[in-house]
Amino acid sequence: MFVTFPDSAKIEVSSALANKLLKAAEGLPLYQNEEFYSSTLQLFVMNQIRESSPEEFDALAGLIKSRIAQWPYCVLLQ
Repeated sequence: MFVTFPDSAKIEVSSALANKLLKAAEGLPLYQNEEFYSSTLQLFVMNQIRESSPEEFDALAGLIKSRIAQWPYCVLLQ
């Protein structure tokens, strides 16, 4: 039996914000998956993407943190 993903775990991201974040990510060099084991690289990438829209990025990160702190302990970004 399948259970419907709860609406409380869904976050709707505006297309404008999604496009800003994508453009910032695409401007970064390509990294190998193993390189992301480095927390220094993770922080660098986050900060580079965050610069594209700091207030909206922080608001989105806050929403994600609040949603994963409660059941079902996951988030679906749309």
